[in-house]
Amino acid sequence: MAGTPNQKQKTLYLLRILSERTDAEHALTVAEMSEALAKLGIESERKSIYRDLRALSDAGFSVGTVRSKDTRYYWQDRPLTRDDCVTLMHLLRVCSALPRKRKLELEKKIRAILPLPQQHSLRTPLLTVVSEGSVTERIYSNVELLYQAIRSGVCVRFTYKPSSLQEIFPRRQRSPRFQTVSPYRVIWSDGYYLIGADSEYDLVFYRVARMEGITLTNLPSADIRTVGGDLDFDLEQYIKGSFSALADLDHMIFRVSEGFLNVAERRFPTDSQVEPAEDGWCLLTCDAPADENLFGWLLQHSSEIRLIYPESLVLRLQTISSRSALDYGADDAAECGINFEENGKTVDKPYKMRYN
Repeated sequence: MAGTPNQKQKTLYLLRILSERTDAEHALTVAEMSEALAKLGIESERKSIYRDLRALSDAGFSVGTVRSKDTRYYWQDRPLTRDDCVTLMHLLRVCSALPRKRKLELEKKIRAILPLPQQHSLRTPLLTVVSEGSVTERIYSNVELLYQAIRSGVCVRFTYKPSSLQEIFPRRQRSPRFQTVSPYRVIWSDGYYLIGADSEYDLVFYRVARMEGITLTNLPSADIRTVGGDLDFDLEQYIKGSFSALADLDHMIFRVSEGFLNVAERRFPTDSQVEPAEDGWCLLTCDAPADENLFGWLLQHSSEIRLIYPESLVLRLQTISSRSALDYGADDAAECGINFEENGKTVDKPYKMRYN
């Protein structure tokens, strides 16, 4: 038997038995290891198993022992403990950034790290998640394509679904156009976003859920330093300033022309709400940081979008633009039915549209 293929690989099979079946609580005696090898068609003597155990230890594999009436042996080289695996599985189940299928695949791989006795104990869930995340396989496939484009340094081409226009202006809906974008980073903030440079070299946030037909092009991505306008441009700081909870967010309402709505929605990274106003216009409500970048952008596109709430920010923007209150903010608010005063005092509270 010493010349059979399985016999020559006896040490490797012993290593497999130890790694798959043992831990400190489920160690095996030499006799049990010999029985397990026999089921694989490998005959072994006690002395040969002791030699194999010593060979494994000499090769750097950590084989632990449990001293009792019969000395037992187990596999020590485990990167994760059972408690570590339980923690990872809990994090997976509450994670909203992965589709359910991917979570189940990763749970299976995590369980495989542990020996069989512990794998069985993990099949009974300790945590039940009532509400699953909204990430679908399609969205996650889009994310993987964007990762590939960012690593390759090439532009992506896609159509951006104008969901708000479909719901609010169905008769005026335009067919989505293909866009070519230089991708720089994928971001998670209650949903996946891409930050990239559009054809005019402006940094724009795109909701991945609304991106369709993503393809990688042969065009190289624009240099982020060129887009940022500064050799020391820090993309991470730019993202944090736009997205993270570190930035102070103000509740704002904008009066936006129908044709500019998609541009406005891309400008604000947090989820926004759109409501119809007078003909050809709508109201865009969102939470965003009130900074110089926002004010400069609003002034640049003042014919398409106007800030109308809160009044304190309207006044700040009026000061920056050197416009009168009648030119910026007051008339726009009045046209939408917003009154900033009650009993002669300024009211600074969230505005809700009323419908007849």
